[in-house]
Amino acid sequence: MRLLFASWHFYLDQSNGASITAREILKAFSQRGWAVSTFCGSAVDDWNRSDAIGALARRGLSALRKLENRDAAPFTTFSFRDGAINSILFCPEDRAPIPSRKVGAAFLRLLTSVLRRVKPDVVLSYGGYWLGGDLLKAARDVGAKTVVLLQNFAYHDRNYFRGADLVVTPSNYASDVYRKRLGVESVALPPLIDWENVVPKNASDAGDKNAEGNRLLFVNPSRNKGVFLFARIATELQRLRPDIPILVVEGSDGAKELRDIAKGWSDARNIEFMKNTTRPANFFRYAKATLVPSFFDESFGRVAAESLIAGKPVVASNRGALPETLGDAAILLDVPKRYDPETLIAPTSEEARPWVDAITRLWDDPEFYEERRKKGLERAKLWKYSSVAEKYENVFRELVGKD
Repeated sequence: MRLLFASWHFYLDQSNGASITAREILKAFSQRGWAVSTFCGSAVDDWNRSDAIGALARRGLSALRKLENRDAAPFTTFSFRDGAINSILFCPEDRAPIPSRKVGAAFLRLLTSVLRRVKPDVVLSYGGYWLGGDLLKAARDVGAKTVVLLQNFAYHDRNYFRGADLVVTPSNYASDVYRKRLGVESVALPPLIDWENVVPKNASDAGDKNAEGNRLLFVNPSRNKGVFLFARIATELQRLRPDIPILVVEGSDGAKELRDIAKGWSDARNIEFMKNTTRPANFFRYAKATLVPSFFDESFGRVAAESLIAGKPVVASNRGALPETLGDAAILLDVPKRYDPETLIAPTSEEARPWVDAITRLWDDPEFYEERRKKGLERAKLWKYSSVAEKYENVFRELVGKD
């Protein structure tokens, strides 16, 4: 069986949830004996071409310049090998977030050549603007089944899905959103999470033995992820519990933006910052618990799930799919409806108090902490890598078997 990932988006972009999930799917299928390859663009969240090439170097992957085109839509392609996965990276000089018709046409010409050579049984893709629809049509023209991976709520054009044989979402909540919004039916499959990449090596069912694991963790300080509420919580903890250190892992917004947003609420004496990493275990090893105060509707809640896998209790908002994902394994708290990613005001100290109380209880009550940790580990069994990979393969094989 042959699987090709084709998208304008770079599948090694670590700051994009869809790309992380796509790569895990490709790795899993490759391990299960499928012939897996990719043809992707260099689009990343901050749209910096150097990041696509830099991401290869950071993973120890070397890219070979394959083709340089100086015609109407200049571009360069690079070939590389990601484990057993053969990949081609398309890098246009025009780095617009949505490709122009000329650049898109060049991308599609090369994709068509790859499709004819590889003859994939399944083409996996995401990205719903004009190029995405043409990409799905090109895949169908060579007889491939097409799978669209929906990991967020950014899709609003039903026409895009006309070329999809199967749509996969990460939760029933996400499936319901797209059914109501666009009348699109989908299959809910949780993201594949590589436990080896998440669990600190010195963590076990007996608890994290690392003395460094004493911090409250917050990943990706952005408006979507509730940075305004986080800033208020951090302020209150600094005032009431300065003994609780906080670790912030930078995401697309980074540390500078957090400091700007939090200006006037917290001077960050109790906050440390860490660069993003391709291995979540690198920051979970420092964590005692994880804060997920999302202001937007999460389609799954990957960091929250990873935290449970790593044996770190979670305090999270009840937005979107988080209740479905976490069940009773996390402490779920309400965020007043008036707060969303566009709300540029800080929640009050009173509104932050339930969060502060939950955090301090985790720090002060060992029995409560252990109870939450064990519930999290039990919940994490839902995302056992081999079981989820088998679900994906069964769905894809069933799709290929259909007339």
